[in-house]
Amino acid sequence: MNWKKISLYVGLPVTILILYLGGMILVPYPGQKLGNVVFSERGIIEIGTAAFFFLAALFAFLLWYKTAFSKVGKWRVIYLLLGLAVLFVALEEINYGQFFFEFETPQHLSKYNSKDEFNLHNLFANKPAHRLNLIATIGFPVFFIVLPLIASRSQNSYCPQNWTYYFLPQRQLLLFVIIGQLMTWFDDVFEFFGIKNTWTAEATETKELYWALAVLLWMIILFRRIVLQTESATDFSGTLLASEHNEMVGSVK
Repeated sequence: MNWKKISLYVGLPVTILILYLGGMILVPYPGQKLGNVVFSERGIIEIGTAAFFFLAALFAFLLWYKTAFSKVGKWRVIYLLLGLAVLFVALEEINYGQFFFEFETPQHLSKYNSKDEFNLHNLFANKPAHRLNLIATIGFPVFFIVLPLIASRSQNSYCPQNWTYYFLPQRQLLLFVIIGQLMTWFDDVFEFFGIKNTWTAEATETKELYWALAVLLWMIILFRRIVLQTESATDFSGTLLASEHNEMVGSVK
């Protein structure tokens, strides 16, 4: 068993869930001080989410830069676009620095923004935010769960000659997405049983934290696989899911 991978891909998402449920049970209504530390726009969850997205964008840009003279080809453009997209999400999370520098929202933007914030996702009664959330709610399970499970059934997957090698994660990130998706329904489920507190109301923000971690680890996996060539196509037990590791090593040389 590869205990390092298990501790990261299983232990980390489960630990976050335990901390979340523990806080909900032990401190269902945190005071203003603790609430601000955890749930505010400058709190652990929001800042953590933005930080993970920023790091993911950094690894995407590094992946684009480091493959300049390799045989990756068209994938370099995708890595660059991916980095720009993730950077956009990170900047939206912190309202382009508004919470740190405390500048006012321009009047022409403020009148259309439901939270009077300097961002795009809260424009027009939060319609962009709702649509992006819907896309992510469908897209994350498909990309991080369904496609890797399908790919793992093929012997040709995660070979240098196959697109999965250059873009698709394996099953490592499955728990991040599953627990993140559960957060989507936490508020409704607890409300059904008459449980309503600060933690259940902030379940969506915790879901975004899981999403950010999944994207960051995905970029790190691709960087290790393609640039450092230290991430072999293996599952937790170390069994090869695709070709021999030696075949993969030389793919970008």
